[in-house]
Amino acid sequence: MLIPALIAMIVLAIAPGLLDLARVFGTSQAQLIQTLPMLLMIVGAGCAGLIAERLGRRTTLILFMIAYALGGGVGYVVDTLAPMLVGRAILGFSAGVLMTTAYGLVGEYYEGQARERILGFMSMTGSLAAVLMLALGGQLVEAFGWRAPFLLYLISAVLIPLAIGVGGRTAVKRREQGPSWGPVFAIWPIYVLLTAYTIGVFMMAIQGAFLLESHGVTASSTIGTLLAVSSLFGALGGFCYGFMRRWLDFGGMFVWISATMGGGLVLAVWAPNNAWFVLASFVTGLGMGVVEATIASEIIKRVPEPSHDRALGLNVVAMFLGPFLNPWVVAPLVALGGIGFAVSLIGGAYLVAGGGFLLVGIRRSQRRAAAPELR
Repeated sequence: MLIPALIAMIVLAIAPGLLDLARVFGTSQAQLIQTLPMLLMIVGAGCAGLIAERLGRRTTLILFMIAYALGGGVGYVVDTLAPMLVGRAILGFSAGVLMTTAYGLVGEYYEGQARERILGFMSMTGSLAAVLMLALGGQLVEAFGWRAPFLLYLISAVLIPLAIGVGGRTAVKRREQGPSWGPVFAIWPIYVLLTAYTIGVFMMAIQGAFLLESHGVTASSTIGTLLAVSSLFGALGGFCYGFMRRWLDFGGMFVWISATMGGGLVLAVWAPNNAWFVLASFVTGLGMGVVEATIASEIIKRVPEPSHDRALGLNVVAMFLGPFLNPWVVAPLVALGGIGFAVSLIGGAYLVAGGGFLLVGIRRSQRRAAAPELR
C-alpha cells in the first residue's frame, strides 16, 4: 500500500520548484526532467513481469527500492542536464517495476470486495503522499532551493525492511498454468482508456504551476499548497472507492470520473481566486483518485492470475504513458490559445466522454429491462 506513495513522489515532489527548474534549465528541459521518469516507468513496467518471474517479488522489491533511492537522490548533487536525466531515468524504471510488483501482490492475495478496498486504499496512500510532497516540497524549495526536494526520494530505503517481510510468501504458491500474453492483449481498449484519462489525472501536477502563474500566483509554497488540495481530495476519492463499487459498475465509475475530472479542470481555468481554485481541485480530485483503482480492478477480473504480472505491467505502462504524453498534448493547444484554453479543451473532452459512458449505461439498462419481456 505504500508503493503508490513512491510513485506519486516522482512527479509531485519537484512540482513546486518547477518554475525554478525552468529558470535554471529552460521550460522545456524542466518539463522533461519532471516527466522523463514516466517514459522509463513504461519500460520498467513492461519488464517487471519477467523480472519478478525470475527473481521473485521480494528480491525485486528490495533491489528496485535501492535503485529508486539512488536515481532520485542524484538530482540533489548534479548541476548539469545529462546526469540529471540519467538519474531520473533510473528513478522511473525502478518505479515501474515497483508499482507492477505491488499490483501483482494484490491480485494474488485479495479477491472480491476485499480487493476493491485494498486498491482504493492504495490510491488513497498515493494521493496522501502527493499532498505531503506538494506541501513539503514548496517549503523546501523556498527554504533551501530547488535541489532540496530531490532528497525526498531517499525515503524508499525506509521501506526495504517491509519488503523483506512481505514478499517471501509468493515463492510457495504453485501455478497450474503458466503466464500467457493472449488474455493481456485481448483487453487493449482498457489500456487505451487508462492512457487517455491519466493525461488528465496528472494535469494539475504537470500544468498546474503554469495555470496558477497565469492567474498571478508565483510563490512556490502557495503553488505547492494549492496543488496539494487536489491530491488531498484524490485521497478522499480513493478512500471511498471500495464503497462506490458496491453501487457503480465499470461504466458507472467512468461517468463519475469523467464528470468530476472534466468539470474540475474547466472550473480551475475559470477560478477568479484561490478559493475557487480549491473548489476546482476538490471536484477534480474526487475523480482522479479512483481512476487507477477502477482500471486495475477490471484488469485483475478479466485476466487469469498467472498472467497478472504481465497484465498489470502493461497497466502501469498505460498509466504513465498518459503523464508522459501530457506536455506533448498540451503544448500545441497552449500555442493555439494559451494554458487556460488547453486545460478547458481537455476538461471539455472528458465531459463529452462522460456523456458517452452515461448513454451506453442507459442503453444497457434498457436492454436488461426488455430481456424478460422478450422471453
